[in-house]
Amino acid sequence: MNRQMRREAARAKRMEIKPRRNWAKINRPMLHEVEQVFAPIDRFLRQLITGFVYCTEAGAPVFSDMEGDLYEATPAVRGFVSAFERITAHYQLEIDLTLIIKLCNKLDAGMPVTEAHVDLCRSLIDQCRTAYRNMDVYQVKSLVNTELIDLEFKRLKPEQAIRAGARADEAHI
Repeated sequence: MNRQMRREAARAKRMEIKPRRNWAKINRPMLHEVEQVFAPIDRFLRQLITGFVYCTEAGAPVFSDMEGDLYEATPAVRGFVSAFERITAHYQLEIDLTLIIKLCNKLDAGMPVTEAHVDLCRSLIDQCRTAYRNMDVYQVKSLVNTELIDLEFKRLKPEQAIRAGARADEAHI
């Protein structure tokens, strides 16, 4: 084996090594990652303050994510709050996000929303943003995935109960 062949073999071997997470340090989010997480909610709260909010035909407020896809605002915000509550419980932070849930309840009920209430929600989102900047990205992603799985199980549970009830009714007939 000549020198050139050894170098090519060493280069090929280096290329096979997959990059791995550095477990020795905390991998904090970069600024654009923080922006990706919080920009849709910030945009939605700014729309509430201006009074011009996009809605579905049924009257439910909607907002767009970073890719431009539209989502109903209140379920999406509730999902964000539930995920962030899981994150704050893990990191033992004391951020009370009930004001944001109250804002969602008001929007669902069609009640008027005051600018002061929206400003309080924006300050809570700013607290979440500040806390997120000091968290480990991989740990947060793991917690968010756990919350998504939990929400999916909660969504599927009533359907399974209905199916099980229908099977029980068929058995009695």
